[in-house]
Amino acid sequence: FYPAGACAGNVTGHAGAIDDKERTDYRQRGYLPTEKIGKLNAERTFEDLLHGTNGKEVVFRDARGKPRSSPQVVEQAKPGHTLILTLALRLQRLADDLLEGQRGVILALDPRDGAVLAMAQRPSYDPTHPMRGSQFNMIYRAGSFAPGSTFKLVTASAGLMAGRSPDEAIVCDGAFMLGATRFPCNLRWGHDRETMCEALQHSCNVFFYTWAWRVGKQAMVNMAADYGFGQPTGFELAPPGQETGGHLANLDNDTIYPGSVVQMGIGQGQMISVSPLQLARAYCTLVNGGALFAPRIVRRVETSIGEPVDVPRYDRPHPQGRIPLTDRQRKEILAGLWRVVHEQGGTGSRAGFKD
Repeated sequence: FYPAGACAGNVTGHAGAIDDKERTDYRQRGYLPTEKIGKLNAERTFEDLLHGTNGKEVVFRDARGKPRSSPQVVEQAKPGHTLILTLALRLQRLADDLLEGQRGVILALDPRDGAVLAMAQRPSYDPTHPMRGSQFNMIYRAGSFAPGSTFKLVTASAGLMAGRSPDEAIVCDGAFMLGATRFPCNLRWGHDRETMCEALQHSCNVFFYTWAWRVGKQAMVNMAADYGFGQPTGFELAPPGQETGGHLANLDNDTIYPGSVVQMGIGQGQMISVSPLQLARAYCTLVNGGALFAPRIVRRVETSIGEPVDVPRYDRPHPQGRIPLTDRQRKEILAGLWRVVHEQGGTGSRAGFKD
């Protein structure tokens, strides 16, 4: 029974009958052919925790099968554990409502420990009626998603790490020229002189084309890797082998053209593709002080009567590294991102965020 329905279907998943391909494996694990198992998402990932153990009873019957004794329990059935997820249901419902009529993803993570607070997507599906809707999960599969201007976080970080000053002014006249190739700005007549903070506020492409070109491909790729791009996040709900790491250029094997480095500066081109989950945790890493966490969905595990169960692989944060920025450098970038949504001229100022 799934009271949240399609709102959280891509989190809960659903249970179903054991099919022919699964029968041998589950028989060896002690399952009866008539039992149900988790088929997708949390139901599947945490099957071993959620599924109870059958009990046994003995009853004597005559040759016709008629009982000749009362059943005697020789082994008590054991209920499965209870999982309390990190999901904030009110926030999940809000995210789902905001996606009405859209196709996309809304994610909210707790930067302090990687806990997933909301993870909504459209199209989704109702786990009560699993054949209706789409079970494909866009959240942890990178596909060919270009991060676009959200990737300017990485370019800004790479520039600061390379020793460039946040007060350095780049003249934007509407395009960055690499030989005879023109890379246009998002504002065709240009932004005039932009510092890093102003370039983040206005999402000036020319500034980030310039920084990416000046710091070079090695610095760009290294910083992207520090933020967790190019590798799976380790999210529990992703079935084994199904979470891709997206694409991050391999400088030893890939052919890298000069223009590709420029395009990477604004999150476009052949050098980078990401999943929504990778992108969300990259921003969490910036704001939490620099710690990269694996996203997590389990808050705690309890027995059926509410006693705590210690499950280290699920019920605690899992740090995966740190970005090499200083606190001052992080604050410089955060100041620019704050201006994106709070100051006039910021590309996200219409979002209506309040202090």
